[in-house]
Amino acid sequence: MNQKENMAGAKIVKQGWGKLRRTLLGAAIALIGALQPAAGQQVDTMDAPRDITIGILASEGITRALDSWLPMAAALNTAAQGAELNYRFKIAPYTDATMINKISQGALDFFLVDPAAFVVAEVESNARPLLSVAQMWEGQVYDKTSVVVFTTADSDIRAIPDIAGRSIMGVSADEMTGWKLALQEFRKYRLDIDDIASRALFSGGNQREVVYAVQAGLVDVGVVRAGVLEGLARDGVIDMNDFRPVSPVDHPGYPFWASTMLYPDWVLGTIPGVPQAALTILVDTLLGQDTGSPEAIAAGGTVWLPPQNYQSVHELLISLRARPYENYLQRSALRIASTYKWLVLGTLLLIVFSLLFLIFQLRENARQAHARKDVLKSEVRSKQFYRNAVEAHTVFCMLNQNGAITHVNDQFVQASGRSREALISTPLVDVMDAGNRGVLTGDVLPAMMSGTPWKGTIVLHKTDGKAVWLQCSFIPITDGEKQLREIAIVASDMTKTREGVSEARFNNTLELLQDHVVVFQPQTYAVMYANASVARHLMRHDESDDWRGKSLSDLIGKRDYDSLRERCAGLIKGPERRVTWEVEAKSGITYDISLEYVCPAQDEPRFIAIYRDVSQRKVAEKAKTEFLSTVSHELRTPLTSIKGALGLVLSGATGQLPDKMKGLITIAASSCDRLILLINSILDMEKIETGTLDFRMKTLNLSETLNTALVPNQLYAERAGVSLRRVDTPDDHVMLTYGDSKRLVQVLDNLLSNAVKFSEHGGEILIALHAVGDQLRISIRDFGTGIQAAAQASVFEKFTQGDSSDSRSKGGTGLGLTIAKVIIDHHQGQITFFSREDVGTEIIISLPRLAQEDAPAPDTPVQVAPPTAFSAALEQQARKTPSVIKKTAAEHLVQQITRAGYGPEFELGKADVGRLAAGVEIVGAPLLNKWITQNERDTLSQLIGAGAIADAAVCVIEAASDTDHSAAGSASTAVAQLRAWFATCAEPIGNPAQPLTIAAVDHPDVASWLETESIVTFDDTVDLAKSVATSQADVVLTFAINDGSASVMAVPTSQGLMPSGWPVCVLVIRNVENKNSLGVVSKFSSGR
Repeated sequence: MNQKENMAGAKIVKQGWGKLRRTLLGAAIALIGALQPAAGQQVDTMDAPRDITIGILASEGITRALDSWLPMAAALNTAAQGAELNYRFKIAPYTDATMINKISQGALDFFLVDPAAFVVAEVESNARPLLSVAQMWEGQVYDKTSVVVFTTADSDIRAIPDIAGRSIMGVSADEMTGWKLALQEFRKYRLDIDDIASRALFSGGNQREVVYAVQAGLVDVGVVRAGVLEGLARDGVIDMNDFRPVSPVDHPGYPFWASTMLYPDWVLGTIPGVPQAALTILVDTLLGQDTGSPEAIAAGGTVWLPPQNYQSVHELLISLRARPYENYLQRSALRIASTYKWLVLGTLLLIVFSLLFLIFQLRENARQAHARKDVLKSEVRSKQFYRNAVEAHTVFCMLNQNGAITHVNDQFVQASGRSREALISTPLVDVMDAGNRGVLTGDVLPAMMSGTPWKGTIVLHKTDGKAVWLQCSFIPITDGEKQLREIAIVASDMTKTREGVSEARFNNTLELLQDHVVVFQPQTYAVMYANASVARHLMRHDESDDWRGKSLSDLIGKRDYDSLRERCAGLIKGPERRVTWEVEAKSGITYDISLEYVCPAQDEPRFIAIYRDVSQRKVAEKAKTEFLSTVSHELRTPLTSIKGALGLVLSGATGQLPDKMKGLITIAASSCDRLILLINSILDMEKIETGTLDFRMKTLNLSETLNTALVPNQLYAERAGVSLRRVDTPDDHVMLTYGDSKRLVQVLDNLLSNAVKFSEHGGEILIALHAVGDQLRISIRDFGTGIQAAAQASVFEKFTQGDSSDSRSKGGTGLGLTIAKVIIDHHQGQITFFSREDVGTEIIISLPRLAQEDAPAPDTPVQVAPPTAFSAALEQQARKTPSVIKKTAAEHLVQQITRAGYGPEFELGKADVGRLAAGVEIVGAPLLNKWITQNERDTLSQLIGAGAIADAAVCVIEAASDTDHSAAGSASTAVAQLRAWFATCAEPIGNPAQPLTIAAVDHPDVASWLETESIVTFDDTVDLAKSVATSQADVVLTFAINDGSASVMAVPTSQGLMPSGWPVCVLVIRNVENKNSLGVVSKFSSGR
């Protein structure tokens, strides 16, 4: 075979694939190739079953191949038995060379090989592809493969030229992704291929053995298929940090290390003569497999896709002079050599050879013309066969060039919830969910016009309001002039997968609840669901009656129905979405009713009402209250006597006590005091619940009451090593309110003791009383541990503490704040607070203010909005610097982003400014390498050169946002989060309102927004670096905008307020709507 012959073969392959890609589905597979007519129709009916052999390329050893694919053979045999066909499918694992020989001998019916082996079979044995293989990795489908040349992490080998003279191991000399692609890459770097081949070792077809050899130091460099290292790391076999790729090639969106360009992944092929019935069983079984089936799990989760274009593989093998093109250049070289050796003889021989070649070429052209005719016939049969298979197992639809529906199969009709007549000629955009229509007009149709397939998810809107998620492949179908004529859609219905659990199973779970659950529509109050308990206990009709489609007005009394409608109207209006109340039924049963208004994503709003029988709880609470009251009264009298006796002993009335005994009696007296306090609190709670807590209300001077409470608490604070300081200027003439002085002192005692209890030794507590309009406000600010965020919503509930664990270090009953709130509420006042963990807590008591002593008692409660920050006046009065930041500044920012609901990914301190500015490659930091591009490195280098910044750690935080759909929106969100971070960590930098910030940005919308925030902007980083020294800026911001996502780098300056060691932070707000969607995910698996 000479050069013209091979170029003609390659051209035929390319033309064949071009036609296939322009077919009705854009991915039609030549399933049966040049099938023999008899074999195509024959169904074996002999008693002895016919063996159908499937060859598997064993890239990880014979045993692993058998474990992976025997379940699939069992499934095929089961399918053959079900179809009453006398076939027996067998798995035969082979190495690369053995596999090619078996195919050429006709010993295999089907084979799963790498693309290089398939090209050999295609050229030499007239094989045809059935399906191509793709990998599912972290929810994404990848149908390309490559080779990674790797070494150990501590090796001095950095690039491919460094491999010269080193030991190297590959998988097999004949395997594409185990050696041939690497040889092609070595040739690009002008390495001595013969020298490398002479020193190369091979693992005999096992990828893992290569990895183990490199890891053990047996060889310097290994060559394996891309994805092998990541798969072993995912299985816990290796640690990726132990290895490093050599001369890695970055393929956007490709998740694996790669050292070469990408090529098509493995191929499932067949040879001529395979029975049509066997083809049907194989394809139907693979298409019908579910990803959760045992055979799919055993095979490792492979995804099956239409065949790809393998022209690039042909070209690779030609350039390598590998089989089937191993003599591609040799014959030409021999002919040229003969011509120059004997000119005359060479001329004659050339004429003879030319004539022979012409004869051969004519015969070959005739053979190929006949083969093309057979291929065209086979292609027609394959198209129909594949279309029937696709329509039987997927959601299928055809559109015209304008996006109107021209054909749908039964699965699409069922998924859309519309009739076939209603769908035909309807624009697909009208059937899609309103929030998803931009995908079709903005992404899909432009891709179709350019002739590029599109893969992703679309959401259909059914007529009943429900949503259907389809994982789609949009395939353009063009005419001979490359003009778009139709669009084919092949999809899988992913609705049940997204919902996680079916509605029927969810309802069955609700049937097991003893509570009564009712779900109804907001507009019509029609019952959507009611569990069996509702019919037995709440509704007026018999249990056997059907509640479906009925309104609540038909099922409950008018009074209850009107009350329910009022509450529903309030929940719809908002902002509250849930309300709880108690009712007592005529039967005497007390119900706790929880009514919630919910709006599920892509579904209609609804109300959920849960009725819970709390009668037994009410009886138990009453018995508990009576018991506690009785026990408390019975205990208080003897405790008072014990306390008095211990006081006499401690006072020396009974004589001088030894030091050890005095210490024990002091502990006993203190414990007695705490027990009396607990009993008094319990008695107060009992009085509160029964409404008998007494109040002696009168006009009083709140300043005097505050001083009265401060005196005893000063002693308590001093014993704890905490200072108690009132920082306002008392005004005895205007601080009048109406209340019970004794009860207010009780509240202040509790709040002050709590502040002391949760302050660190050496800390301080600030107290202030101020008049604000018609209100008096007492502020108590501590700088202690603060209240945990999870506990802040329930601090005023009974028996609630900020730390309720068994290991808490602070005592208390959990009743003090509950009693305090009741007392303040009785005074027509309000108690609020603001707290931040590791920063402190500020309690604010707001009471009505009286203008004069004879003013009438207030009858309207004060209205105060909950504080959103600490009082600035008290912050300025603080003498001591509290420990605001116990963690690093970057960790504070991560916590802040997490609390904001973004779910960030982050890398903290994996690199520093100096290394990035010097261009050092950072290994093992994917986020840093993704978002800190050469532009950011250049900016850091310019700032260092200008003396504007010092070396510091670099942190990258990536946050996904579904609300910031523009560059300005993403950038403003990032800047707002950074400024909130500065405010949170303001103490170490002197508590400025905001650090002085300047920015470099070339986006006009972002620049305009920054100017409204009083941030000076520059067009480029050069002017920015020059202005740092003159502007005395504290922080420098730079921006990178891409498709609505924004990356903001905040760099502290060396002469600003930021403390030494403050990190450089890159905060990325990534727009999730711009994230690339998955392609078509077929429900198949592979065991490679």
